[in-house]
Amino acid sequence: MGRRPRAAVLAVLLTVVAACALAAGCGGDEDLTEGLSPEEILESSREAAAQVATYHAHVTLTLELAASGSAPPEGILGRFVGQPVTIVADGPVRRPLAEGGSAFSFDLDIQLGGFDVQGTLTKVNDAVYLSVLGADFQLDLPAEQARAVELPPEPARFIAEPQEVGREEIDGVPTVHLEGEIATEAVLDYALDLFAKAPNLLGGRSVPEGAELEELRASVIDAVQESRAGVWIATGDLLPRRAAAHLVLAGSLGALLPGVDGLTLDADAEIDGFDEDVEIEAPANPIPFDPQLFSGFLG
Repeated sequence: MGRRPRAAVLAVLLTVVAACALAAGCGGDEDLTEGLSPEEILESSREAAAQVATYHAHVTLTLELAASGSAPPEGILGRFVGQPVTIVADGPVRRPLAEGGSAFSFDLDIQLGGFDVQGTLTKVNDAVYLSVLGADFQLDLPAEQARAVELPPEPARFIAEPQEVGREEIDGVPTVHLEGEIATEAVLDYALDLFAKAPNLLGGRSVPEGAELEELRASVIDAVQESRAGVWIATGDLLPRRAAAHLVLAGSLGALLPGVDGLTLDADAEIDGFDEDVEIEAPANPIPFDPQLFSGFLG
């Protein structure tokens, strides 16, 4: 009889060990990138990230636009020309495959020309909202266009010709650091697909088609002057923990951004909170967004 308690304890211990083994090696100590080329690591990371239901992102964007001398852009684009705008966004994202459907909510800090504007950008399924200056606004995006606004946690999709440059920890998580060029065509395809599905993001202008579209694609690709991208992929689960990019375009981008004759973009994203439960709710009583309310700021 004295052996039975010890046998029960041993059975429990074996059960725990087995559960740990099924959970990717008791905390993800196994290096799933071992023996893989940089291209294979990226492909495996894309496949792993595509299955993620929720995540949390902290993104910093710095953008500077250059205007053509003959036709400077009007409205909000005119405010961006010649000086950097920095946007810091932080918040959870829920993807379409998650229970409750597609949603995100980002706290925003926007710095432009001495102005510092804080607010929240929220999407819940069929609508996008902006909360700023103490008011909640619903953006002018029909339901089918709002549904098209997605933020996949797959930066590996947008990196070409990767090389491994090191191994380091991100918040205690072992990662492999890959660097390469921005996959310009993949980024362009993503942007054009988004703008085609949600033309209101371009002020209602439609994306060109046929020969005009091919000319646009060629002009953007030819305008690339500098292109660098990096991603830090966790070796235990192949999910991205950080991504960074630097892009310089020089040349007319009038088909998409009238009056813009080049841009510089720097981006850095930290990603965590994969598949955690998140609560994202739409504002209770939003009012229609009217750009005229911000005419003093937007110019």
